[in-house]
Amino acid sequence: MIIEQIEQDLHYLDENIKAVDNEWKINEISVKRFSLFKRLVRKLTYWLYKPMWDQQIRFNQSITAAICDIYRIQSQLLKSLDNGVLLSENVCANLDSNGKPRIIQLVSSLNYGDAVGNEVIAFKKFLQEKGFVSEIYAETIHKRVPANVARYFKYMPEFDDNDIVIYHFSSQCGMFEMVKKLKCKVILRYHNITPPHFFHDYDRNSEKATSIGLHQASQLKDYVDYCFPVSEFNKQDLIDIGYTCPMQVVPILIRFSDYEQQPSSKVIEKYSDGQTNILFVGRMAPNKKVEDVISCFAEYKNTYNENARLFLVGSFNDDDKYYQMLCKHIKNIGVKDVIFPGHIMFDEILAYYKIADVFLCMSEHEGFCVPLVEAMYFHVPIVAYASTAIPSTLNGSGVLLDSKDAKIASKIINRIVNDMAFAKDIISLQDKRLRDFNNELLIGEIMEPIKYLIAEESSHG
Repeated sequence: MIIEQIEQDLHYLDENIKAVDNEWKINEISVKRFSLFKRLVRKLTYWLYKPMWDQQIRFNQSITAAICDIYRIQSQLLKSLDNGVLLSENVCANLDSNGKPRIIQLVSSLNYGDAVGNEVIAFKKFLQEKGFVSEIYAETIHKRVPANVARYFKYMPEFDDNDIVIYHFSSQCGMFEMVKKLKCKVILRYHNITPPHFFHDYDRNSEKATSIGLHQASQLKDYVDYCFPVSEFNKQDLIDIGYTCPMQVVPILIRFSDYEQQPSSKVIEKYSDGQTNILFVGRMAPNKKVEDVISCFAEYKNTYNENARLFLVGSFNDDDKYYQMLCKHIKNIGVKDVIFPGHIMFDEILAYYKIADVFLCMSEHEGFCVPLVEAMYFHVPIVAYASTAIPSTLNGSGVLLDSKDAKIASKIINRIVNDMAFAKDIISLQDKRLRDFNNELLIGEIMEPIKYLIAEESSHG
């Protein structure tokens, strides 16, 4: 009986295997048919949409060619534009001989709101007002820089012997090798480079970049025709690394008309509450020695005035090692009322100057230090450590500190806050110094190297 049952089961198994095999063959045929169907659909789709696909390719190629044409035309127009007016071919041919070459500015990064970026844009405006064809080219352009203010470096036109390039140098620059090969006259606008050692414990990328930047600056000395550094300190730096070309110190050009806009009422209302406001403006960077500003403020607050606060206005990232160190320093010394507004809108920066009682700077490396001039403009008494370019920027105004003794600094701050006559005398000297940064005066000084190079080219021609 059992044997018969097994034989029957084997028979069923054989029948099921045959059925599976038969179904597999049918399924295989179906798969093949479906595969053929897919290929047919693909070919039909390709046949139907190929004209549109080819049209899109031709469209993309046309757009690319058009963009190239636009930049080529732009380069030609740049040669034939004088203060925005298209010139005839005859006049254009004599443009250089009439003493108005193109003046092109090069800058590695055109940033929004920083000293170098603001000056580059101001240069362009003033040069055009003087009747020169002028443009800005940069490797990177901040998204908040208005359209058509500058163009990307890769679209830069070719230069000829009559052109003049103003090369703004303040950091490692990818245009460095190209500048060395320029046939035209080159003016170096040297803003200085922060020494790498300041970044050693905080930012290895910045340490490397500044090291390369300093090397590039030393290599440029044989490829520039004129230098106008922004300070005597920067001039001496250039001399120390071997520059022998003609030099003239011209302070940073600051468009004071920008400071006439309405400051943020929100900031003014919030902090005009009777507390003493100490201010520092600048990036949260190691060379700025913001920790020393905090220490001086802590001494002042603990010794003289509990009703005081410190505003550290400048850009930073929460994960920056230097910013994290500053936060630890504040916690370790137990000081309160230290405020980091961060990278804020321009009208807010103006408001912080408006409410400030004292501007305190402890920086150990500055090529110029524009915030000092801004403090002068807003009649804020300045207390600053006498390092690098700071003494020449202040030039007898403000209060210069020979040491970083927090007790001395806090004592001076207390006198400024409480002695109105003393504060008034400081502001009077700052007002006098501020006149040296008059735009028309500086434009005249900027024109000197340009006139020099034009005259030199004419004598050689």
